[in-house]
Amino acid sequence: MTRRTIFGVVFAAASAVWMHGCGGEGERLPAVPVETDDDGDATTTGTTTSGGGATPVPKREVYQRNPFGNVAETGNLLWDGDFEFRPPFASQYGWYQAESSSLFGVGNTKQVVGVRCRSGLKCARLETDNVLLGLAVSSEGNDLSVSFWAKPDSGTCLDVEAWLISQETTAFSDAILPESDSPAAGGWCHFLGLVAEQTHAQYLYIHNRSDSDVIIDDAVIVPAHAERQMALSATLVPDPELAVAVRAWMARERLPRILPKSPGQLAWEKHMERRWRIAR
Repeated sequence: MTRRTIFGVVFAAASAVWMHGCGGEGERLPAVPVETDDDGDATTTGTTTSGGGATPVPKREVYQRNPFGNVAETGNLLWDGDFEFRPPFASQYGWYQAESSSLFGVGNTKQVVGVRCRSGLKCARLETDNVLLGLAVSSEGNDLSVSFWAKPDSGTCLDVEAWLISQETTAFSDAILPESDSPAAGGWCHFLGLVAEQTHAQYLYIHNRSDSDVIIDDAVIVPAHAERQMALSATLVPDPELAVAVRAWMARERLPRILPKSPGQLAWEKHMERRWRIAR
């Protein structure tokens, strides 16, 4: 067979798969009538069918997703803000899920794949009373801007509660609140907050308080710097009991913890910084 013949066979096979695989029995999209002027030139595109005048029903919707999630946030302090990089071993993952707020047992997230997610191709599903915990580092010398998106089936943003919790026992927790009690377009609630500078690594705690499922996606923690672009969360009383319970849960399950720098590490960093200044 010549190269041209081989190309023709492959093209014909691909066309057959496209025509019959997408819609079953040779699906065809109906042509949209076009109005023409006296010279036969197209003028405007019609919006009705030639039969009964009804608007054509779309066969499908097309979405565009980046398989790596929200790549615009290059400085995300969460290990995996978009749930895209889950390995087969739970101890190497950046998110952990508990079946209830009593925080016993641990497993990988219940993942959703496809267009139901807000960014990327994967997101997390929280059933009733499930808890999601994300691992994050902090940014020395900067406040933290914290945000994520939640899509509650209940249609109420307040059915989801979220806290940023220090991994050390020296700090309590800060609430991350929704911008509105009601979801925005597409049923998504945007949670955001500004947290004062943290000296230790953090947990992002998300809890589904409703009687139905919630989808979580596109979680971002970034240094806020001086501009403080995100709105400051309403002042709430810190919840020390929740912070203690979360840290005890992580210790009991022997899950990864980002240890603070030792005095030796700090001394070495200061020494290298001093040498760098001298070299300049």
